[in-house]
Amino acid sequence: MLKNLTESEAKYHSIVENSDEIVVIFQDGKIVFLNQKGKDLSGYSEQDPIWENPLDFIHPEDQALMKERLLMRMNGMEVPPSSEFRAVNKNGDAIWIRTKVKNIIWDGHSAFLFFLTDISALKKSEESSRENADKYKTILEEIEEGYFETDLKGNFVFVNSWICKNAGMTPDEILGMNFQSYSLPATIRRLRRTFYRIYTSGQPEKISGCEFMMRDGFLNICELRVSLRRDSEGAPVGFRGLSHDITGRTLTERALRKSEERYRTILESIDEGYYEVDLRGTLTFVNDAMCRIMGLDRKVLIGLNNRDYTDSATAKKTYAIFNEVYRSGRASELRDYEISIKNHSRQIWEMKISLLHDSSGKPIGFRGIVRDVTKRRKEERALYESEERYRTILENTGTAIVLVENDRIIFAGGEFEKLSGYSRNEIEGKMKWTEFFTNEEQKRIMGQHKIILSNQAYGSPSDEFSFITRSGTTRSIYVITTIIPGTRQTLFSLIDITEYKQLENKYLQAQKMEAIGTLAGGIAHNFNNLLMGIQGNTSLMLMDLNPNHPHYRRLKNIEHQIDEGAELTKQLLGFAREGKYEIKRININNILEITLNFFEKTRKDIKIRKSFQQDLWIAAVDQSQMEQVFMNMYVNAWQAMPGGGELKVETCNCFLSDEDVRSFGAKPGRYIQINISDTGEGMDKETKKHIFEPFFTTKVSRGSGLGMASAYGIIKNHDGFIVIDSEKGKGTVFRIYLPSFEKDKSDDRGVSKERPLGGNETILLVDDEQLIIEVAMEILAALGYKILTAKSGREALRVYRQNQECVDLVILDMIMPHMSGGEVFDRIKLIDKNAKVLLSSGFSADGEAQEIIRRGCSGFIQKPFNISKLSSKIREILD
Repeated sequence: MLKNLTESEAKYHSIVENSDEIVVIFQDGKIVFLNQKGKDLSGYSEQDPIWENPLDFIHPEDQALMKERLLMRMNGMEVPPSSEFRAVNKNGDAIWIRTKVKNIIWDGHSAFLFFLTDISALKKSEESSRENADKYKTILEEIEEGYFETDLKGNFVFVNSWICKNAGMTPDEILGMNFQSYSLPATIRRLRRTFYRIYTSGQPEKISGCEFMMRDGFLNICELRVSLRRDSEGAPVGFRGLSHDITGRTLTERALRKSEERYRTILESIDEGYYEVDLRGTLTFVNDAMCRIMGLDRKVLIGLNNRDYTDSATAKKTYAIFNEVYRSGRASELRDYEISIKNHSRQIWEMKISLLHDSSGKPIGFRGIVRDVTKRRKEERALYESEERYRTILENTGTAIVLVENDRIIFAGGEFEKLSGYSRNEIEGKMKWTEFFTNEEQKRIMGQHKIILSNQAYGSPSDEFSFITRSGTTRSIYVITTIIPGTRQTLFSLIDITEYKQLENKYLQAQKMEAIGTLAGGIAHNFNNLLMGIQGNTSLMLMDLNPNHPHYRRLKNIEHQIDEGAELTKQLLGFAREGKYEIKRININNILEITLNFFEKTRKDIKIRKSFQQDLWIAAVDQSQMEQVFMNMYVNAWQAMPGGGELKVETCNCFLSDEDVRSFGAKPGRYIQINISDTGEGMDKETKKHIFEPFFTTKVSRGSGLGMASAYGIIKNHDGFIVIDSEKGKGTVFRIYLPSFEKDKSDDRGVSKERPLGGNETILLVDDEQLIIEVAMEILAALGYKILTAKSGREALRVYRQNQECVDLVILDMIMPHMSGGEVFDRIKLIDKNAKVLLSSGFSADGEAQEIIRRGCSGFIQKPFNISKLSSKIREILD
């Protein structure tokens, strides 16, 4: 052993004598040891008087300060551990020295150990660069982040004080150091790859989770933002970056052995598990109880991270708990914490977690106490298992359930809480069952309840009642009553059928509207056939009259009245065809003017303001449908202003980007914007959410709830969308966006010539109305055509087969009994695929008519039509 001590002493002596730093031991007012580096730098030998009076080695200007600090240190006062002063060597040259001082025991007595570093060269370098550095030093020193600069190899050429403070080193110690000197291996690999990418791309990057081990033992985890550093000519010369400490420095000091032993003895004697982990979650200590709980040996556990001995879900949960304790600094107590240990069954712990601090109060890890309550929890769960099963069944039936005894509720399910608006604490044992019904309903339900209680064989009767919620609203409920056998307790099961009843009413209304629509369509069709007869005869009469004839003007008036009648049937068809549109190119300002003028006459209490863009783009819309939309909007605004107010309507052109329209499923491009705003009551968030839903209305006594829904649907089917902006008490703005129509000159259609065009071809006329047949025959004959007729689909097919070679055109009625026009068309096409067919109907060219046209029909003409329209359409197909 003596040999080992001798060898150890020789080793340390060699290290000290060959150190690049000056090592001085000061004891009892004199130098008792100076290493070779100190002798070489000072020029003094052991025979020189400096050994007896070391202050002679200090520059006269610095002697007073250093003497004062030395006396303070000798008297046990707190003195900065490091300082700089000027020394004078034997030749009289000044040398800048940086010193570090530690208290030691030398030969059994107190002494001071000085480490002196020659910083003369550094001082000269600092002096030469001070002027340039001062320009940005103040900023870099004030920021709450680290700033550094390196050369291309990663050697530090500049650091601010934050870096030094965080690293626990002086600038002299860091400058010239390579980042690899204190980086952990994983961080070195990441930084090399990142620096290379930054060098090749020139683009800055952010790197998170870089781990550095400082010289004084701290683990520093930083987030770096690094960019390329260039010289004045743009050539890369290194890197610069900002460093942000995201974990704090970690320093673990060894506890005194005696205290640690006592501490361990106590921990090993308790029944609860005890553990300690560092900030990364790695176990540094466990007691015997913890080993027993986890079923693993201490040698296996120490050094393991929680990810190593638990599954991923438990590790993630544990990390979140530790992170919260670290963030808040408060201990956390967990009950019923489920943990899964690898190769073992799941356990249930009660656990207390708190931060572990070093002697200076800095967090260095976590400590925890664990109690395994798995067995106890299983026993408790077994006791409540039966109750939980039945409670789960009751709570998840989707039915509002209450248990009543002597008219007082003793149990209320979660669904009943939702239905009533009261909490369980407010209901159970405090409220009577009858409080949720009106006086009349109370009498009825109490009467039924008495009958059931007196005759339990009565079964489980049910009935419908009106239920009053906490907010005062009334709900329709279906109640099933059940007596609990052997008790005076009654179970009431309530099913909320409010929406069902409303849907039932709305369904009936929808059926009625559908029936009205069907009736309107039939009336329009038949009315068009009547108009066709009148129009045909009028056209024939006009053909034989000179415009100067006194009856000519009267016949023209009849044609005008026929046009007005046809317009009326179009409105009826528009109502019946449910969303089919007759698209026309129109200026939206014109529609707004028409609808506002009409609305203004009917609502004198509403002030109307208009602001229309004069050069508004053209829209392709159905005018009647647009009128419906705007009128719905005006009526909605009027209802929101019961005491009168202001309605403002604005239009403008706008261009919407892809980002503007993405959420509405529309296409970017040119749009026409229509703003309709009022000064009414406004809407809350819930109302805005449902405003466009079918049947939704805030008007209890008026309104079907379809107005805004239909407006939304019409705009949507025109490839537009509506945006609503409203706040309770601040009015409402509806912003309607319609795509503009780019007018193409090739789309312009001239007015048909007034003079009918005739021909000599053969035409097969098919219609089930004798009046139409007669009038159309006269018109076609007047135009010079040869005519074949048929009053049904079967007859039309027979006539066509017999005259296939000579029939040039078939005018086919779409609506006929037994065989529809569509079926006749398909069969004619089977006979002759080149057959030309002109479809005729009192309905518009929508729905089935469009489908027939898509299957190859040559054209469509809507009844009633005059001789000019018919002749033009015939020549359009035949020529």
